[in-house]
Amino acid sequence: MALYDHRTFRRGDEWWAAVVHGGLGAGFETKPEITSETVCFTCLSDENRESYTATIPVGFLNKLSHSSIVRILNSAELLGTRLEMYPYNTPDADELGGHEVVTDEEGLRWILRQTELVRIGPGGAANVPGVELVCLDDSALRKEVLLGTASRFDYFVSMMGDEGKLKLIRAVKGMSPDYEPADE
Repeated sequence: MALYDHRTFRRGDEWWAAVVHGGLGAGFETKPEITSETVCFTCLSDENRESYTATIPVGFLNKLSHSSIVRILNSAELLGTRLEMYPYNTPDADELGGHEVVTDEEGLRWILRQTELVRIGPGGAANVPGVELVCLDDSALRKEVLLGTASRFDYFVSMMGDEGKLKLIRAVKGMSPDYEPADE
C-alpha cells in the first residue's frame, strides 16, 4: 500500500489535493493482501468545504488519467469534516523556466522542456537528449521522454511543429490508465 501518496489537480476552476489514507484487504494468511485504498480529497481553493473520500485499487492514485481522478472525485462521498492538505507538489510554470504553455484537447496545460537523460548501454552510461513533459493542472502527469541520440528537442519541434508536441503529450497521457469508479 502506498500510504500517503499525494496528488494535486484541477477540476474546472477548483484545485484539489488527494491523499491515500489507508488500505483495505482480505485473506486468511497472517499478512492479508491489501486490495484497495481509501483516498481523501480536499478542495484547496475553498477552505470552507468538507473533504470527500473514495476507494480505489492499490497504487492507482498517481497512475490514473486526469479524467479518471476527476470521475472518482465526482462520485466520492462526503467525509463529514475537512482534512487539511497542502499543494506541495503542484507544478509552477514560473519555477519551470518560463517555457511556452501547450494546451491539449482535454484543456490541460503542459510545459515541454529539453532535458538530458542517462541511457545505459553496452558502452556504459551516456547523456542523451530528451524532453520533460509537465502538466500544470495535475501533479501526477509528469514524464521524461527519450528523443534519441541524434535528436534535440528544438530540431524535433522544427520538424513536427505543434502537432509533434501534442503527440508527445498524448503518448504520456496514454501511459495513465482510465478507471471508472464502481457504482455503490
